Amino acid sequence: MRPTARPAWPAALLSLLPAAPRALLPALSVLAALALPQAAAAERPAQGAAVAPVSPQDRAARQRVQALLQDALAHYRTVGRERAMADFTRAEGRFGDRQNYIACATMDLQILAFGANPATVGRQASALRDAHGFAFALEMRRLVLERDEGWVSYVWLNPESGRFEEKVSYVLRFAPDLFCLAGYYGGGE
Repeated sequence: MRPTARPAWPAALLSLLPAAPRALLPALSVLAALALPQAAAAERPAQGAAVAPVSPQDRAARQRVQALLQDALAHYRTVGRERAMADFTRAEGRFGDRQNYIACATMDLQILAFGANPATVGRQASALRDAHGFAFALEMRRLVLERDEGWVSYVWLNPESGRFEEKVSYVLRFAPDLFCLAGYYGGGE
């Protein structure tokens, strides 16, 4: 899975990117997702379109992501919602690092935990779009409501590379009104 070219950002955001410290990239990614114009529907494959076979690198990355989320679910059940959300929001530690972190939202898409960017806690995710205009948060909620779990692929700013790349996230229902996710960039490499 190859990186996707950076879309045209609004000038104010683009001027910040080259000088921004790496720690600000997740925040800029959220701002860019809110500011980017929606792409034509033709730019995304139709729902249910054929998906390429999972490579060995993807398989390993998916297993790591699922293990991280299962560990987070066990922690949530042990310590309760308030403490778990605080623990998941910490930038480093047991539940994450710069690329592998936990994010959680209510079914009305209010963000309760976000390991990559604690400043987003309390905000609405319903308006988030990826670099192609795909409403991935809405798709995550749909999957959780229909199946309690699933995988969603979207194009997002990788905080390590500073480029827009495919991100694949595993979404899991933690409670009737809560779901959490973790993901990986590219082909799991």
